[in-house]
Amino acid sequence: MSRNQSLILGAIAVATVAGGVMHYAGAPAVATFIVTGVALAGVAWVVAFATEAVGERFGPGVTGFLQSSLGNLPEFFVVLFALNKGEVLVAQLSLIGSLLANGLLVLGLVIVVGARHADDGLMRFKPRLPNDTMTMLMLAVFIIVILGIAQSSHDLAAQHSEAISVVAHDAQF
Repeated sequence: MSRNQSLILGAIAVATVAGGVMHYAGAPAVATFIVTGVALAGVAWVVAFATEAVGERFGPGVTGFLQSSLGNLPEFFVVLFALNKGEVLVAQLSLIGSLLANGLLVLGLVIVVGARHADDGLMRFKPRLPNDTMTMLMLAVFIIVILGIAQSSHDLAAQHSEAISVVAHDAQF
């Protein structure tokens, strides 16, 4: 570990301790949020750094397993803490944000890699793949919006959210 990495690790530890002290000392919520957000980002960096270090030693298979297992650990803790405080909406939105961010990241990487492997630098698809993907995406977004509107407006359809979700899931597969 280099000197800079050691300094960053120390700063992460300080931010983590400071966030805990601020929380229990009753510091202003915005300041506590910022400090704990920095600490959380630091913990995510530590997980990524540790995963890479283990991967260098044991190879890409272990790296992939660790990354898929631990990559969303900070988001998992955010959801746990939000649920512990009774903030169900915060937990739900955190999960949706995580899914969308990961989906966009993977889509972006696929497009870049696919374009680089093509002879002319353009990625091409058979017509059916994008059409099917877009249809499923539109169906998923439509169902999420309908359920969100029903829940927020306390519509009678909100009573059937689970059944609607099951039908939408089965329709996609």
